Amino acid sequence: MSEHVFTVAVIGGRGHQSLTPGIGRGAKLVGIASDGIDDEAKKYAAAAWAAGAPYFDSWQEMLRKTKPEVISLGAQPSCNGPIIIAALKRGIHVVSDKPIANTPAELRRIRALLAANPKLHLLTEFTMRSAPAYMAARNAVRSGKVGEVVLVTGQKSYRFGASRPEFYKSRAGYPGTIAFVGCHIMDLGYWITGLKYVAATAGAQGNIARKDYGEFEDHAVVLLKMKNGADAVMHMDYLRPAAAPTHGDDRIRVAGSKGVVEVRDEKCILITQDQTPVELASGGHDREACLELLATLRGGGRGIYSTAESLYMAEVILKARKCVDEGRPQKIA
Repeated sequence: MSEHVFTVAVIGGRGHQSLTPGIGRGAKLVGIASDGIDDEAKKYAAAAWAAGAPYFDSWQEMLRKTKPEVISLGAQPSCNGPIIIAALKRGIHVVSDKPIANTPAELRRIRALLAANPKLHLLTEFTMRSAPAYMAARNAVRSGKVGEVVLVTGQKSYRFGASRPEFYKSRAGYPGTIAFVGCHIMDLGYWITGLKYVAATAGAQGNIARKDYGEFEDHAVVLLKMKNGADAVMHMDYLRPAAAPTHGDDRIRVAGSKGVVEVRDEKCILITQDQTPVELASGGHDREACLELLATLRGGGRGIYSTAESLYMAEVILKARKCVDEGRPQKIA
């Protein structure tokens, strides 16, 4: 029996749009629409994979006319929550850039809609999960090679570029560097170790290098407590130099009672009490993110993405941001 081909509509031009490589490989594009803030999505209309798909200035009109089964959402960050809520009300699956909710009220509404229709999927594009090096780290930690997890340290560093859009200058448009950048490394800390965060305990953030960008934070640090008592220190910034060879410098280190595993420069290195450093392979679990997302929407997949984990990480993101914004620890359910 052939696999179901999903009809997909793209909304917004600011996100990862991780489903688009799956067009023609389990997904059919039926429309592209603005997020209602800008027309960045129009750039996709010229892409080869978008051939023949109509463009809409209104995403509401697109949903009415095309009736997609899935939306691939990459709006300006402040728009994600309201668009997700509108899609779920219509019974449409969502694959979204982060964050999926910018306020606790949005997250509560999203939870309620999903509880009312358990067949719906809401998948956040934490596609670093699908990268071979992080797969290898997860396999090493989950198989006990580092022993009990004691300390997790993560880094997410981006180049700022010559400029950023105006919406970066206020929380009304940009949800904060913890929510927009730090979410990826906080997610990896949980996904690699399998240990949930039980509290965001402390942190700091500020803007030193980009003072002309108002409320924007050019750096942030979050300290989290994990379920077994381990600590996680996650730091994120837009301070990667323009001359750097890649846009991002992403690293994670898991130190345990028996060893350490570290991912850096897309390589996973393990060292233990009785083994010198060795580079680990992913074990073959490196299917493309788009194909894994589509498999998950069909009710299969390898458990890399899920609605439950999207909702959990949305809460972690909001609580971590609140902890640092207010200078008060926040319990995470």
